[in-house]
Amino acid sequence: MTIAAASESCSSSNSIVAPASVSYETQSPTEAQYGAFARIFGFLNDRLFSGALPPVMLTFNRRNGTRGYFVSERWARHDDGEPFGEIALNPDHLRERTPKETASTIVHEMVHLWQHVYGEPSRSGYHNHEWADRMVDVGLMPSDTGQPGGKRVGQRVTHYIIEGDLFDRVFDQLPADWFLPFTAAPLGDVPSKRSARAKTTFVCPDCGTKAWGKPDLRIACVECDVEMGVES
Repeated sequence: MTIAAASESCSSSNSIVAPASVSYETQSPTEAQYGAFARIFGFLNDRLFSGALPPVMLTFNRRNGTRGYFVSERWARHDDGEPFGEIALNPDHLRERTPKETASTIVHEMVHLWQHVYGEPSRSGYHNHEWADRMVDVGLMPSDTGQPGGKRVGQRVTHYIIEGDLFDRVFDQLPADWFLPFTAAPLGDVPSKRSARAKTTFVCPDCGTKAWGKPDLRIACVECDVEMGVES
């Protein structure tokens, strides 16, 4: 797969033209939701990365403890085997966050994609200094607390939007009818069967290996070097 070189500086994007509006009236929920996701990705790729990011599979996944994630080479095309990465949003977080906050999560994962293609990522899931610097370039401040003063690097790092910086300005050019039109409905106050168990099942999101322990444990898969999630 041939990919053009990425621009290290996005500060030259001074002229931003808003795209045309979109109507979802004749689309199915699947077409509307995934179509909006694809358009947002394309818009942010163009404005923040000069269109240099390769295509990925965009999806929704209720991975435990995350708002979103990027995984490299998770998909392959049938006819020629060309690999593609995956960027996912956790639908359970959509209803509690603003469209701008959700878009910032997409960009967080797009920076992981950028680093996979053009940089030097560390072990699986680790947010290193190269990743953190690129986040700042596009207008997001890495922070393990999501607040000013948090650690910029580590295994579990989120971010906050830098007010008035590039991402903040670019998102304001995105038409409101381009936002994700659907959010996950709340599950309600249904008692969880898991709460009655003495042990909780944890599963590796990459290889499927399972482990059992107390619900408040943090368990990692040594083979894949990734934190296990609670099996749903």
